[in-house]
Amino acid sequence: MQPFINDGELVPEKVKVVSSAASALCTWIRAVETYARVYRIVQPKKDRYEKAMLELADKQNLLEQSKTELTSIQQRIESLRIEYELKMKEKDTLQRDAEKTAMFLDRATKLLDGVAEKRMIWDRTANELKENLENLLGNSLLACAFLSYMGPFLSDYREEIVHQIWEKEFNRNGIRFQTDFNFAKFMSTPTMIREWNIQGLPRDNFSTENAIIATRNQSFSLCKKNKFDFHSIRFIFPS
Repeated sequence: MQPFINDGELVPEKVKVVSSAASALCTWIRAVETYARVYRIVQPKKDRYEKAMLELADKQNLLEQSKTELTSIQQRIESLRIEYELKMKEKDTLQRDAEKTAMFLDRATKLLDGVAEKRMIWDRTANELKENLENLLGNSLLACAFLSYMGPFLSDYREEIVHQIWEKEFNRNGIRFQTDFNFAKFMSTPTMIREWNIQGLPRDNFSTENAIIATRNQSFSLCKKNKFDFHSIRFIFPS
């Protein structure tokens, strides 16, 4: 049809002079040719457009799905982040508690070690206190007799009277006493003796005994007024 379309005489205006029907037919033919020519150019593009729109719709659907998945993942990440922060706080708390527990355990261990070291001392002290309680009556009687009668005598004679006479009487009468009884230790304290030494009292046991007798007895017991009778103290023992 192209040669006829290109012919300048076959145009509707010129054909109309000859025939109105031919002019209408010419117009229709030219319209059909133009439509066909445009269709061959536009239709493929339209098809590609529709195909592209379908692909775009698919891609948009996929994008929406991806966005939905991304939102879910982000929410999951946020949840995991919050959980991680909570776990880290819990970890810090547990670590501090562990450090405190370790510190308390170390202190408890040291305390137990100290108690274990002191236990022997405490056991020995308890035994000494128990023994002192059992020997309290005899020790008190020895201290009273010493305080009342030993003032005029020298150290050696005092020991002889205590160990050779009084202790035998105690044993004979079944009175318990401390076998290594010391009058100065029983009647004073280290602080008192130290204070006396600072004030000039000699540090020997005999001087300490005299100081105790002088401060605890009001009957001039350091002076020998009458003849001493060993048997005069028998009143302190049962017959």
